[in-house]
Amino acid sequence: MKATNNTSIETKKKPAAVSSEEKDPSSRKDWEELMDKHRPTFKRVGGRMRRK
Repeated sequence: MKATNNTSIETKKKPAAVSSEEKDPSSRKDWEELMDKHRPTFKRVGGRMRRK
C-alpha cells in the first residue's frame, strides 16, 4: 500500500491564520474603554459620595 499526500496545492499556498491579538493590538484597550473598566469609583463617606 502506497502512502499518498492528499493536501492540495491551494491548501499549501495559503498563509497561516493570524491570531486576533496580532491583527489588532488596540482592540483590547477599546473593549476596556467600552466596558468602563477605568471609570471613577465612589465610596459613601458620612452620607455623601466621595471618589476613591
